[in-house]
Amino acid sequence: MTENNELSKNYMRSAWKIMLEQDLFSSLEILRKEMRYHGLEKVKPTLVARFGKIRSPGSPSVSLENLQKNHVNETCLRHSKRSFYSKVPSSYMKNIVDEVVQKIGIDFEGEKDIYHVKVELNQVCQMIADISYPDKNLDLRLMLCSKRILTADLTDAEIISIKELVSSAVLDSDVKGGLRWPVGKTSSRDRFSVVGVWHTVTRAYSSPSLRLIVRHADRYDFRTGFGEAGKEVHMKLKGIVSEFMEQGAQNDSVSDMLKDSLKLIWDNFLCCEPFLT
Repeated sequence: MTENNELSKNYMRSAWKIMLEQDLFSSLEILRKEMRYHGLEKVKPTLVARFGKIRSPGSPSVSLENLQKNHVNETCLRHSKRSFYSKVPSSYMKNIVDEVVQKIGIDFEGEKDIYHVKVELNQVCQMIADISYPDKNLDLRLMLCSKRILTADLTDAEIISIKELVSSAVLDSDVKGGLRWPVGKTSSRDRFSVVGVWHTVTRAYSSPSLRLIVRHADRYDFRTGFGEAGKEVHMKLKGIVSEFMEQGAQNDSVSDMLKDSLKLIWDNFLCCEPFLT
C-alpha cells in the first residue's frame, strides 16, 4: 500500500470518528439523563454496528466527499429514514467466521436456534448514522437503541395473555418465519396480537469490548404480509456504552474506544464479494 493510500485510510477513519463522536456522545448523555430522571434502571442501551447496503433513492448517504466539503447533514445522523439492507452473501459470512474472528481475537460464545414472536414491543432508537465510502462495497449503520424491560409492569392477566398467545404457535418449516397460528389465534384477549415472527440460527463471538453476531434469519411480518430469509452480520459495541454509562466516565476514554472500533470495522467488515446489488 502506498503512503497516499495509507494517509487516505487514516483520514477516513478520523473523519468517521469526528462525524460520529459528537452525535453519539450527545445521544448517550441524553439517554443517561433520562434514565436518571425517570428512574429507568431497567433500560438497556445498546450500540450496534450493522453491515450491508444503504437504500435511499433521492437521498445521498454520508460519505467522505460530504465530509471534505463540510456538507454533513446532522438530521440524517440523528433520524435517518433510509432503509438498510443487511442481507449478505454466504461467502462474506464464511470469511467473517473462518478468518476475521481469529484475526481480531474474539472467542466463540455459543449457538442458538430461536423462534422470536413479536408482540408490539419495540425498542427506542436514540441515534442512527448511515455511512458509506466509495472504496468499500459495504456500508455501515451505527445505531444507539434502548429497550425497557416491561415484565415488572405487566399485570398477571397480561402475562397469561402473552403466554397463551405464544404457546398456541405451531412449528411449520413450510411457512415464512417457521411458525404459524391456528385461525383466530393470532390475538389474545383483545390486548395483544402477533405482528411478526423470526426464526434465527445465531452464532455469537465475544470479547470484553464487543459481541459479534452472525446469523441466518427467516422473518415474516403479519402486518405487511412480507417475509424474507437471509444471512446477516452485526456487532454490539458493548464496551463503549458501558464505559460512558459508568459514573465519572471520561469522554477521552470513550473516544479512544470509538476510534479503535471504527478502525476494526474499516479493516475487517466493509469489503464483500460478490458485490451486493
